[in-house]
Amino acid sequence: MSVKKAFASRVMNLSIDDGSIFDRLEEDGEFYFSLGADGFELLQEGRDLAVASDRFVTFDHNSADAVDISRGIAELLDDVRGANDAELDPADRSRVIAQLEAANKIWNAGSFRILQLKVGVLLAISDAGYFLKSTSKAVAAALLTDAIKAFVKSKFSIDLDAL
Repeated sequence: MSVKKAFASRVMNLSIDDGSIFDRLEEDGEFYFSLGADGFELLQEGRDLAVASDRFVTFDHNSADAVDISRGIAELLDDVRGANDAELDPADRSRVIAQLEAANKIWNAGSFRILQLKVGVLLAISDAGYFLKSTSKAVAAALLTDAIKAFVKSKFSIDLDAL
């Protein structure tokens, strides 16, 4: 999240001159922070949102939400394998299947860097949705993407759209 110094000070009920971390920042400058289980964390100056993308996260892959997402990836994989549209290139099908198999392994590990999730899982699901665009299954890919984004935001306070 990016905010102006004065706004953050008002929201957090801090004085700009109280010796806080805000004193290092210019009045009109922007800074980035994340809100996690341990409270607010100022992301270091000179680093941008890449800090969040490099974050290593762990979750219970047996939780109900995680299992639902895993099941969704597996169903999407089955949909791609079963798609018999004459317009679909067999080489594309093989590539998308390999991506979804890797995405399923990454997700089921329950421990990865956020960048791995964004590139390894969400991109695979997006490609599958594009591959299935002429079928009703493309909507399932979009809904699965939204479910993963909501899961990550609720568990780790990371907005994947902002990375």
